[in-house]
Amino acid sequence: VEAFYPMFGRVYQMRIGLYRGESGFGSTIVPLVIVVLNVGIAMLGEVYERKREALTMSCVGLNPLHISAVFVAEALIIGVMAGTLGYIFGISSYRLMVLFPFPFGVRQKVEATWPILALCFSIFAAILGSSLPAVRASIIATPSLTKRWIMAWPRAPGEPWVIDIPFEVHE
Repeated sequence: VEAFYPMFGRVYQMRIGLYRGESGFGSTIVPLVIVVLNVGIAMLGEVYERKREALTMSCVGLNPLHISAVFVAEALIIGVMAGTLGYIFGISSYRLMVLFPFPFGVRQKVEATWPILALCFSIFAAILGSSLPAVRASIIATPSLTKRWIMAWPRAPGEPWVIDIPFEVHE
């Protein structure tokens, strides 16, 4: 960009080189997908690592929704912590960029809604990433789709009673 401006009876020329400006949420889609996959893989590892804990919770009396909620709550706490620390480190890193010889200048432009947006994005990514592992945790606790005993009705006189029991026997 070239600009000419008059000052003190003379005309000066000002030239500004290349510059890139981003606006909107288009540039955040790829990092958001990467974060969701990262949280999902980490939570899936937690689910398989704590398989006995999920079975114990089921034996104590928690239903599959409660077991899923335990893992989603854990991911929610991770999301809040990561969003807060990421925002603080991101804002403070602008001050450290002056120490390194970068060929470009970076100016920080901060609005009051950015911390809220950063926190909402991290919570959204954590909940979305932990939803599939939380479902897997509830399936570990209740592997059968049959949730109760079923007796086949009607039965003809003289035929044996048939009761489907929600239990699997492996070979």
